[in-house]
Amino acid sequence: MSINYNFVNRTREGSMVYCLTCLNYSISMYFESTKDNLIYLNLISFDGFGAYLVYGRIYVLSENDSRAFLNEIASECLNQEVMTQLVKKSILMNKEQFDKAALRKYGFI
Repeated sequence: MSINYNFVNRTREGSMVYCLTCLNYSISMYFESTKDNLIYLNLISFDGFGAYLVYGRIYVLSENDSRAFLNEIASECLNQEVMTQLVKKSILMNKEQFDKAALRKYGFI
């Protein structure tokens, strides 16, 4: 499945919040950063399946992956291959918290 992203960058006091949408806004994902600039998925919403707040243990992207994520967000044009890898990695780290049917429908598993 080809996933095309469009992002909106939002700032919240004390942290950066990054919003990625894809598949004509069918999926919205909110990522945040730790004080060490490590990126983690905070919330994901799937059309037809609802929104899922990630709770419990926070699974952060590695330092290199977090740097790549932030570099892409800062760029004018997202590298779709890089973002697809990073987003899928984040989703798969937290897959137990999401509806498996939603993950299958939207090509994450």
